[in-house]
Amino acid sequence: MEKYSEKFSENSQRNLGKIAEKEFWRHVKGFTGARHRKAKSGAEYDPDRLYYAAHEGEALLGVSQFHIEGDTVVIDRVRLKDGTDDHLAKYLLAKAPLNFADLCGIQKARFDDPNRDLARELEFIEKDGVFTVNLDGYFTSPCKRRADKTE
Repeated sequence: MEKYSEKFSENSQRNLGKIAEKEFWRHVKGFTGARHRKAKSGAEYDPDRLYYAAHEGEALLGVSQFHIEGDTVVIDRVRLKDGTDDHLAKYLLAKAPLNFADLCGIQKARFDDPNRDLARELEFIEKDGVFTVNLDGYFTSPCKRRADKTE
């Protein structure tokens, strides 16, 4: 974990952007129901998790919640604001933690969100009920990745 945490600290400010801003946290806490046990969105706020957010102007569209577990990035939840149906926002919110992990040198990912269709769209492979993907070449060699899946 040391090599990942070292890279994490090198990249965290550059890659997390708004994640450290007070206004962002206020929106995430409100969206995920920090004051309540569980928000209507189904996402629970956890201060030990990392978050990405999608905005349309000033309005928060949704958040992705993830964490690093050993040598694996785990996508916990991807949630849009109630009443929002924006597939591209959901897709990008799910993909952002993968990019963050790849930039930190983490090559394994697991998808724990219950949206299995989204996991498959992101090319996660299901084995024994667990969705995983190898990030080696995920962003740089999509043709190689697809060829590896067919073998």
